[in-house]
Amino acid sequence: MKTIKNKEPYLKKLDIRGNVYEQFVPDQVLTHNNLNKIVDYFEDQDRLSRIHLSGVGIGCGLNIITHTNNKFEIGQGVGITTDGDLIKTETSEFLYYSIFADKGEYPLFNDLEVFEVHTQEGAGREGEHPLSSLSNLQNYLVIAYVENYTEDAGLCDGFNCDDSGTKVYANLKFLITHKKNFEALIAADTIYNNHNVLAYYDGLPELHIPRLLLNVTNTKSTNNVYNQFRNKTLSNDLLKELNDAYITIINKLRHRINFEKFGVRKSEVNTFFTNLKDDLNTTTEITIQYKYDFVKDLLETYQQIRELLLHIHFECVPTVKAFPKHLLLGTLSEKTRIQTRHQFYPSPIVSGNDEKLMEVRSLIIKFFYQLKQYKIPEIKSAAIKITPSKSYENNLSLRAIPYYYQTKNALVRNWNFKDLQNRKETYQLGYHKNNLSLIHI
Repeated sequence: MKTIKNKEPYLKKLDIRGNVYEQFVPDQVLTHNNLNKIVDYFEDQDRLSRIHLSGVGIGCGLNIITHTNNKFEIGQGVGITTDGDLIKTETSEFLYYSIFADKGEYPLFNDLEVFEVHTQEGAGREGEHPLSSLSNLQNYLVIAYVENYTEDAGLCDGFNCDDSGTKVYANLKFLITHKKNFEALIAADTIYNNHNVLAYYDGLPELHIPRLLLNVTNTKSTNNVYNQFRNKTLSNDLLKELNDAYITIINKLRHRINFEKFGVRKSEVNTFFTNLKDDLNTTTEITIQYKYDFVKDLLETYQQIRELLLHIHFECVPTVKAFPKHLLLGTLSEKTRIQTRHQFYPSPIVSGNDEKLMEVRSLIIKFFYQLKQYKIPEIKSAAIKITPSKSYENNLSLRAIPYYYQTKNALVRNWNFKDLQNRKETYQLGYHKNNLSLIHI
């Protein structure tokens, strides 16, 4: 049997503008080109529908259920590669491995040591051994791979000499490779790299300002009360941790959000935090409670951002080159499995994650302008006003904009994301009314 060069992944050569096939007419002489154009067209449309209307990655299942030193089990599941291949498998237990001879000539595996795994012992496999012969099996990474290639038997196949055409294969293989090859596997995988929130999420601290407990003993003088607020606000490098965490989030999302476009500049953030710390060190007794509340506001906005980060992955137009013929199922070791595994990256058509990304963007802008527009008015000349607001049990965005913000357009616009969506961003309550709609009582 003669093997001819494998096909490129279909979508790499798809050009929708020139994707033409013929409608047949009576007495037309049909050639293989006529028929293949129809097959290619509808297969490409089917693949495009999966990728752009559903998503790519591991849809469900395909979990490593159990593993020991001599076997592992993969559960049933479904996934979609970025070339539109649908991967579906039943639960299987793997006991053997052999040298992998890739008929698909997948460039990703060049220069990598990759083994194929099998459910039972087979005859004639090159270099087959039980998995128990591999040292530290838990250090291996499991891959689901669609081996895509074509094969031409020629005119005579042993039964007749009629040309039966070229066979197109799409064989599902399960492979393993050492986890040291993980970086090589994801080097060109922009989808994994762009959505790898876990690489930094656990390093973002959960920050809270210590609660102030006032009692008869620590409230005997205004100076005692002042010191209580000041010490809580400056405790344990809270401001430095908040500054670093915010900058980390900006750095990790800059490939998805153009922060400069919205006036958010990292250099200014560092300056704002430096000035805030200096201000807290020199603050007066009469304004300390405002500054304590201001830091609480910043922490609440930060926590909202942090909580949403795990829910903002989606792909509108996935690149074919990310993982065209494979899915990473993770390492056999549970400690590193989730970090080395493809998620499902849904189309925004079937998920609300694009809206969550917009909310994260709005919150990051809000945080920046909270810092920039923080200014306590001159108390002696400030007018006394009563501004209705919801209680502290409610989210900051549902409460009135506090007295110590200047409420210029950028902060007002991003104060409440739902109002921004509904084109009611100025429908806020606050002490400063210049940029607010006239809805005050």
